[in-house]
Amino acid sequence: MLLYVAEDTGKVLTVAVPAYNSQQYLHKCLDSLCQPAFLERLEIIVVNDGSTDGTSALAHSYAERYLGSLRVIDKENGGHGSGINVAAAQARGRYFQVVDSDDWVVSDNMPALLEELAHAQADMVLCHFHMVDMHSGKKQAFRTEGIPLGTVYSFSDFMHYPRDARTCCFFHGLIYRTEFYRSTGIRLSEKVFYEDQEYATLPAYYAKTILPLDLYIYQYMVGNASQSISNENQVRNMGQIEFVFWKICRFYCARREMPAEKREYFLFKMSALLLSYYVAGLLKDRDRKRGKLRAVRMSQAVQRECPELYTYSRKKYRIARALHALHISADTLEQAKRTKLYYKIRKYI
Repeated sequence: MLLYVAEDTGKVLTVAVPAYNSQQYLHKCLDSLCQPAFLERLEIIVVNDGSTDGTSALAHSYAERYLGSLRVIDKENGGHGSGINVAAAQARGRYFQVVDSDDWVVSDNMPALLEELAHAQADMVLCHFHMVDMHSGKKQAFRTEGIPLGTVYSFSDFMHYPRDARTCCFFHGLIYRTEFYRSTGIRLSEKVFYEDQEYATLPAYYAKTILPLDLYIYQYMVGNASQSISNENQVRNMGQIEFVFWKICRFYCARREMPAEKREYFLFKMSALLLSYYVAGLLKDRDRKRGKLRAVRMSQAVQRECPELYTYSRKKYRIARALHALHISADTLEQAKRTKLYYKIRKYI
């Protein structure tokens, strides 16, 4: 894979925007990034992933207006992961972030972020984010807590803090030092959903330092029926959740020399993905018998292939089974997910 040679471009952050049939939302995403107060320090790469609507034309219109800061890569459809792979290979900023085309950033906080990144050396940077309901506009805040912010930590020291410190160790809260990310050699799975779990997990094996910041940046829109996280799509794509899960699990199992803090991080991340699978099968699948069978088989496979993870995640499985037995619906679950209490409880299971 051809990589750009590091050069002093003056760009502090490369923002990759994978876009597929995003004409309806892309303008909001790009408007939040294309602000005079900080645009000269950004490199924005819109990767048009074989869209069949006006996504490419819209992206190119922005590229014409913001020469030197925004460019468009048109490619055949390969999925979200392929868009990230292409952008990461060509990024020229010191740091690298992905913002999906139907999401946006808090423009007012970008100058402070860029100032931090201009001097940072940490492999991973964490920022707070909001989950925003597209219908009601209600925001759910996700914050890094339980740890002093604005300080660089070794990975080992970071993992000794309570779990609240890991709240933003997910796709929407992560920014990577570009050369660090490329040095891992990681390529995300293509033509599958949920590969963002790979993005937020696998590089941590190689990371030495983490910088958590007290800034809200990413605004993550939910409530769109076409999203991969919608109830229907999660059930339909359970095989893809399984594919990504086992890719991460095999990576973990093949590295038995992994230090204890890295093992804890991987168990934490895999357990969260496993819970998503159990919830899809036990609570979201309208065919309750089929969904239960899938969950049972997955639990048995995890027990067989990765006993350590089975023990770590057993409570999650039992709770999902109990909710299934109580006939808790997917709609009830979605309502609960819009509350702070849900995420407080989830931290402890």
